[in-house]
Amino acid sequence: MLRSLSTVGALTFMSRILGYFRELSIASFIGAGPLSDAFFLALKLPNLFRRLFAEGAFNAAFVPLFTGLLSTSKQKAMDFANHAFYSLSTVLILLVILFELFMPAIIHVLAPGFKAHAQKIETTIYFARITFPYIFFISLASLLSGILNSMEKFGAATAAPILLNANAILALLLFNSTAFSAASALTWSVPLSGILQLMWVFYASQREGFSLKPMPRKNKKLIKTLYKKMLPGLFGGGVYQFNMLVSDIIASFIPMAISYLSFADRINQFPLSIIGVSMGVVLLPMLSKAVAAEDDKAAHRLQEKAIRIALFLSIPAAAALYYLAFPVIDVLYHHGRFTLEAVQATSTCLSAYVLGLPAYVLAKVFSAPFFARGDTKTPVIIGSITLLLNIGFSLILVPYFSYQGIALASAASYWVNCIALCSLLLKQKRLTISPTLMVKMILILLNTTLMLGILHLSTKWLGSGAPNLSLMLLTAVIGIGLLTYILGGYFLRIFSPQDFKKS
Repeated sequence: MLRSLSTVGALTFMSRILGYFRELSIASFIGAGPLSDAFFLALKLPNLFRRLFAEGAFNAAFVPLFTGLLSTSKQKAMDFANHAFYSLSTVLILLVILFELFMPAIIHVLAPGFKAHAQKIETTIYFARITFPYIFFISLASLLSGILNSMEKFGAATAAPILLNANAILALLLFNSTAFSAASALTWSVPLSGILQLMWVFYASQREGFSLKPMPRKNKKLIKTLYKKMLPGLFGGGVYQFNMLVSDIIASFIPMAISYLSFADRINQFPLSIIGVSMGVVLLPMLSKAVAAEDDKAAHRLQEKAIRIALFLSIPAAAALYYLAFPVIDVLYHHGRFTLEAVQATSTCLSAYVLGLPAYVLAKVFSAPFFARGDTKTPVIIGSITLLLNIGFSLILVPYFSYQGIALASAASYWVNCIALCSLLLKQKRLTISPTLMVKMILILLNTTLMLGILHLSTKWLGSGAPNLSLMLLTAVIGIGLLTYILGGYFLRIFSPQDFKKS
């Protein structure tokens, strides 16, 4: 697990580094304003449906079924994958046509706050029509990634997002004479990246002996099973997407709120992806194999180790980002058209988002046992309830905290979801929290507290306080904090020396 997680984490780290330079380029050449609001909302549409059709319900249902077939017959697994590829392609083509035809009406519903600005809403419609076909290419790429992950070939699939970020940076560097030309070039880079990502994972799957074609097959029973397992995920995913859209609807009434939240979420997604998403990618196929072999002891060992890794990485990441929110945003984004006011607003959103970071990562760990057993219904029901609560949290908090209230509501909903999943697993005896794990959790909290103390002393010693750190001083502070945490973890024996070597 540590070796696979390191591979996925390292490639995700590389992708997120490029993702940062993409966001830096957006901040510098476009800034936080009407154009960035329009682009982020336009990009959110294909990304939301990607999570629904590909990385969400479809993959959660597809991977365990494909893994089970692969353990008995590669040909049966290939036939099933071909039929799934064909079915998904058909749905996606119809979806793209539908959205392209009705995009103006859809944008008016999603961003009612834009109606007071005719140019802004027209620009959003224009950008959305360009970006939406990305859903077709990236969803099929995600299906192929699921196949590769099932075979424990994590590298190619994890490296694919690098192409999206590299294309965006190149587009912004080449076409930035005006803010609008930069935004237009950035928008066109999205569908082009989808094509390249699909070609990349298609080639990787062919190298592994899976030459997929969008052709219907006769695996009607398995496809019916796939759809049956997808239905709860589609319902839950629909609730999740509805919740996200409600957040955008609320944010559209607050000037620049969508941009502030998007820039903050990009930094928040850095540890979420490296730790949380990587954990989900690695854990699901491993647990699926243990469950298929009816090896309960192996499943429990995997879960406990996953919890330890998740806590060891996510808690200090959340604590450090909360403490250093302003200098991080200031150093990373305060360039070109990105003003000091935007830095202040974005940093408050980031400090709210990271409060839910450990819960998000743990939820990925706690969802995997359900999905590995083919139970897509339970986590979806829990997620639906908590995400509906998120809408309520947003409506309550926004009048008091403005756009920061949306980020706080998101963090609160992550914790509700995490606690509910954990409680149900404990009740079903599918999860055990051993005394050793409890001790490790306490030691991780102690080690994080020590790290925060060192961070505080470092900012006072190296600069005149956290808000005034330069790039070099911020790098030094982060390095000191990281070294403190690693050494603390080593001497407190949170992980053994062997674990450090393996990772």
